[in-house]
Amino acid sequence: MGEIFERKGPTLQRLFSHAAETLSPILFDELVNNAYSRLTTISLVKKGTQLKNFPYAFYATDVIFQQGNHPSGTMLEGKHYFGAKHKLYGYKTEVLVAPTGLAIDTLEHKPGIISDLVIFHGNPLFHQEGLIKCGDNADITDPSPSTKFPDSCAILMDKRYQDAQEQVQAIILKKKPMANFSQLKMQVGTKQLQVIASLWKIILVI
Repeated sequence: MGEIFERKGPTLQRLFSHAAETLSPILFDELVNNAYSRLTTISLVKKGTQLKNFPYAFYATDVIFQQGNHPSGTMLEGKHYFGAKHKLYGYKTEVLVAPTGLAIDTLEHKPGIISDLVIFHGNPLFHQEGLIKCGDNADITDPSPSTKFPDSCAILMDKRYQDAQEQVQAIILKKKPMANFSQLKMQVGTKQLQVIASLWKIILVI
């Protein structure tokens, strides 16, 4: 990289980090906030973009992993960033995905050792406000509404999110994620998550 741009490594690192910090709020607003502002249950029904097997799910949530370098310091300090599932050092962040395939929110990255459920519990305000059935989000049918959250839409999750029902109305898959749930996450990766991951790589890995 240094030979291509005729700059030394540390100089390039500062330039890329500054560019990422400058562009990330603009890209986040354009790709994520705009998608969330247009998301309603009525728009999902009219466009026929509801999830086939879970049409009453307002959005899905999952955590993505970004590999990073081994942190400096002692082995004990670096262990905090080691993800057991991937067997790599890195960072996690939660991404909320609409049935349209667009990301509608993300959280700040966390060390790789932090569980997905703990990361999910770190974003309660967004879920509580975003899932309320009112206005354009009121007209949605739920075959098994939650008695604890009767006025909330549902979130689709996989089985790693056990006990999330204590905080939100959750649809937790008991088996391997179905094809449409996996395809939904793949659709997001083609555009938005590439931008997010690229920004992480510039800031955290280089």
